[in-house]
Order: sequence, then structure tokens, then C-alpha cells
Amino acid sequence: MDTPRIDAFREHFGIAAPAALFDLYRNEFLRDTAPVEFRFKHDPAVLQIQYWLDIADAANYDVARKRVAFAVTTDGFTILADLSRADLNIIQDEFGDFDCIGFAIHDILSAERWPNP
Repeated sequence: MDTPRIDAFREHFGIAAPAALFDLYRNEFLRDTAPVEFRFKHDPAVLQIQYWLDIADAANYDVARKRVAFAVTTDGFTILADLSRADLNIIQDEFGDFDCIGFAIHDILSAERWPNP
């Protein structure tokens, strides 16, 4: 996956790509590793990513709700970053039912990853 262009965010959302979300995609290990599992220090739950979505692709934007889809879980559900929140909370789309899953983008960046780098 190519490193995303932040100009796509500016064109659609009127802001640059949030630094934490952009950092997630600049992480070469993550871009090149899928599926990947994230284990969190503050929660026994895991987040399993089947594949990453292109955050420079406007098809992954929900401008009205200020959300961007960035990955698909191993269960086949899309996960989105909530751009209206400073912490970039993660929302899961389960057949049109959107639920907060209790993690934010910064949690992914600091989580234990499997396979490990």
C-alpha cells in the first residue's frame, strides 16, 4: 500500500489527515503486515485486522459523519476513525450498526502486535 496523500483529507474534510492516523499508515511494518492482531495493555480484548484500506481513497470517507474507514477486521467488519473526536476513537460498522469498540488510533500505535516486528 502506498503512503496516503494528506491532500485527499483536506479536499474532503477541510483538514489535513490527523497525525496519529497518518502515523499508522507510515508504519511500514503495519502496511506490509496483514492480517495482524493488536493486544492492548488496558484491555484484554484484541483487534484483528484482515487488511488495511487506503485512507487517501475518498470512497472510504463518510464526510457527513466525519469518519474515515481505515481497515477491515478478520470478522469482515469495517473499522473507522471518528474525526470529530480529538482522540480518533475507533468505530466498527456491523451491517450498518455503528458501535464504539473502546479503542482509539493511539491505542493501535502503542499496542503489542502479532506477528511482532
